[in-house]
Amino acid sequence: MNTSMNESDCPELSFPVSVFFTIGVFSLMENLLVVVAVIYNRNLHSPMYCFMCSLAGFNTVASLTKMCENVLLVFADKGQLEKEGFSETKLDDVIDSLLCMSFMGSIFSFLAIAVDRYVSIFHALRYHNIMTMRRTGTTLGIIWTTCGVSAMLMLHVLLLMSHALIDPAIYAFRSAELRHTFRKMLICS
Repeated sequence: MNTSMNESDCPELSFPVSVFFTIGVFSLMENLLVVVAVIYNRNLHSPMYCFMCSLAGFNTVASLTKMCENVLLVFADKGQLEKEGFSETKLDDVIDSLLCMSFMGSIFSFLAIAVDRYVSIFHALRYHNIMTMRRTGTTLGIIWTTCGVSAMLMLHVLLLMSHALIDPAIYAFRSAELRHTFRKMLICS
C-alpha cells in the first residue's frame, strides 16, 4: 500500500476567485466609508473615532492587498503569470507582509479602542485630560510606525524566504559563554 502523507479522503473545497474579490470590494467600500465619515464630520474627531478610523485604515490595506492577490491569482490561472516565478514570489512576499501588517494593526487598534473605552468608563471625569488628541495622534503614530516597520522587517526577512540569518543573533550571540567560545575559536584558528 503506497500512501502519501499529503493525501486525504476529504475533497478539496475551492471557491471562485470572484467570491473573494466581491467580498474584498465590499470590505474596501465599508472601510473607506468609515475613514471618510470620520474625516468629514468634525463631531467624530475624538480619540475613539480616530482609533476606529485607524482600524478601518488597516482593514482598507488588507482589502486592497487581498483584491490585488485575487487579481494575480486570476492571471496565474490564465497562464499570464508563473506561480513560482522569481518576481511573482517576491510580490507574494510583499502581499504577505502587508497582510501581516494589517493584522497587527487591527489588533493594536482594537487594543487602543479598548484602552480608550476603559478610560472613558473608569476615569470619566478625567477622560478629556487623559485622552487628548495629542496623545491619540502619538498613539496612532506609534501603532502605524510599529506595524509599518514590522512589515518592512518581515519583508526583508522573507526576501532573504530564511530566518536562519536572524536566529543566531537571537539565541547564540546573546550568550556570553558562546561569544567567549567564538573568540577563542577565532584566535586559535
